[in-house]
Amino acid sequence: WPIYWQWAEPEPGEWDWARFDQHVLDDFRHGLQINAILIGRPEFYADNARITGMHEPIYADGTDTPGPEKALNPDNPWVTYVQQTVDRYRPDGLLAQQYDWPEEQGITVWEVWNEPDFAPFWEATYTDYARLLKISYIVIKQTDPNAQVMFGGLLYPTENNWLALVLSVLANDAFAEQNNWYMDIVAVHNYGDPWRSGWLTLYARETLNAYGL
Repeated sequence: WPIYWQWAEPEPGEWDWARFDQHVLDDFRHGLQINAILIGRPEFYADNARITGMHEPIYADGTDTPGPEKALNPDNPWVTYVQQTVDRYRPDGLLAQQYDWPEEQGITVWEVWNEPDFAPFWEATYTDYARLLKISYIVIKQTDPNAQVMFGGLLYPTENNWLALVLSVLANDAFAEQNNWYMDIVAVHNYGDPWRSGWLTLYARETLNAYGL
């Protein structure tokens, strides 16, 4: 389920986790695992279809290169949202400490947006999504090295192969290979036709194979 940024940060720098805390507590009480979707944008961080500052460096030193104790760039607000969210809900995170959970309990799968190939969810470009995925992967792994990062579930509503378009961008990223192409999992969404589930899975797998993944 989604952790909407605009609900988590209703005013700049003010965080309200109450509704999401309750979801997490309820799920874990019932023995469920969580695939949390990082999605949304407060209006005060709107840059037309983009998120303000998303093409700014990840780190305050002006780079995207991870390093121990490196400060995040406050001019890239998506970085802060991802770090705040993952740090709260990861194993041994803030909520886990508050409720004295076992060390393995917490959210470990983070999906970067939902159906980015479907305009009602994502109106920016595939190049912008590649940037969003890279930022998210680096910040998530720095905050919780054991977490898994999921490419936003793909609907394939048109003949455009969104996964291939994003991979074509990442292929030119000098650090993509050493960072697992900024993803651990690829998801597809199917509605209405069981046959299409198998076809989409095969289509995504062949796309990954084409890039040696």
